[in-house]
Amino acid sequence: MTRQTYRLFCSEIDEIVSVKSFDQDTEAETYNSLKKYLANSPASLNVAVYKQKVVDTLLVDASSYYSFLGEDTAVEVKHTIIDALYTTVVEAYPHFEFEFICNDINSNIAFEQMRTLFKEHIAGMDAEPKTAKKVTSLKNLKDLLNLSDHLTKNVIGQDEACEKTVNAIKLMIAGLHDFSAFFYVGPTGVGKTKLAKTLGEKYSGKFFKINCGEYSSPHDYAKLIGAPPGYLGHSESSLLGEKAEQSNSWVILFDEIEKANEKFYDFLLSLLDDGTCTDNLGNTLDFTKSIFIFTTNEGLRDNKIGSTRVGYSKDKITYEESRDKIVESIKKKFSPEFMNRIDEFIFFNKLNEKDLREICKLELRHLPINKTKALMDYIISNSNHSEYGARNIAKFIKNKISTIVADAILRKQLPTTKKNLYTIMIKDGTPYISNIYQEKPCETEG
Repeated sequence: MTRQTYRLFCSEIDEIVSVKSFDQDTEAETYNSLKKYLANSPASLNVAVYKQKVVDTLLVDASSYYSFLGEDTAVEVKHTIIDALYTTVVEAYPHFEFEFICNDINSNIAFEQMRTLFKEHIAGMDAEPKTAKKVTSLKNLKDLLNLSDHLTKNVIGQDEACEKTVNAIKLMIAGLHDFSAFFYVGPTGVGKTKLAKTLGEKYSGKFFKINCGEYSSPHDYAKLIGAPPGYLGHSESSLLGEKAEQSNSWVILFDEIEKANEKFYDFLLSLLDDGTCTDNLGNTLDFTKSIFIFTTNEGLRDNKIGSTRVGYSKDKITYEESRDKIVESIKKKFSPEFMNRIDEFIFFNKLNEKDLREICKLELRHLPINKTKALMDYIISNSNHSEYGARNIAKFIKNKISTIVADAILRKQLPTTKKNLYTIMIKDGTPYISNIYQEKPCETEG
């Protein structure tokens, strides 16, 4: 069902106000009406008049908030109340602000462009006044139609994992689920962390990675919620406390969760139960619109993935056919209470030759070089990707390719081609730049 109003807290009058919720056509019509009003107004237009027009247009029963003001009431008082209401209602429609519409009039930016730039879906407006100031960063469904494409373009070879992740976000936006929890399972270097980080950037702009190897002792989880009473640092804010103050819409990655202590898993039960936890000061930390992702390599070694089968066969045990056994290994590692709070296991594919080439192109895109087939063949054949995945491709490019390009730039050696791109050739297994000339002698110390 379509939301009828947004509920926003106006601190200056200490009240929750109801702001009209328009469909996109009505929103565009209202925007163009305000734009026309400003465009046809005299140059001496009082901005306060425009602000009251916006309040009257967007606020439900606007007059009731200042109808009690008599003719004898100071103008400053009335303006103060209207300013407060105006500031509140444009939280839901930032592109209705005076400055934005003036910029539109001056630059002829289309409504859709303005809407894309400044419109954010307001979620959770029915909260109590204590938490009403915290506006989540959830996008509406139309803003996320291209999310799957964005993820698959940046996380190569993991279309299935991207699709399952996007489906969970759609459930959250539709209001069918508050938060989600996934297990990302797969070999090292196939894009688990990359997908989580890319999702965080696109979902809410809030991404937090927790290296679970740093929480291997029983009481290390206190780093997240703060030291308990009687311990040093008890009065200081915690890591999760600081994150919750910023937003309740995070993508939180628990990397290599199998390395954490069992006490850490017990702490997570509350967080995965209702999206909240309690810090050392007794505050409830709200992550009810967040996505919790756990990565693990658990089960890959136990099931001897990649090793030769016992007997006369020379075939190797494949990752794809061992998924059920991997899940069994994970369930043995973690308690049933913990596993029951996980929404889904999402498996990542091993990367094939085509995937590696696409990843190679992505890693090379910021370098001013020609991306030749010979260069990519050299990178892929020397980067030891079979054991460490795509992570070693990025490392190899940094150490072997980026360094010689940086050296040429610092020596003022320029490409001879019109496109200003360096061409890297391979001789005796060593890369070198073949098309450079010296702009002027490089300064060296005498």
